[in-house]
Amino acid sequence: MRSDEYVILDNQLRRIGLLSNRVRAGTPFWGDVIEQSIAETIVHLPGKI
Repeated sequence: MRSDEYVILDNQLRRIGLLSNRVRAGTPFWGDVIEQSIAETIVHLPGKI
């Protein structure tokens, strides 16, 4: 997974989609706003702030 991609999970933490800002209209979720986060931990990728 690239650093500009985000996994979208359902309530059972199953992967239901991928959000990317790489390509305009590149995914069904392009332009959507994620209003609810069910994760309690933020994971920082190596080399990222």
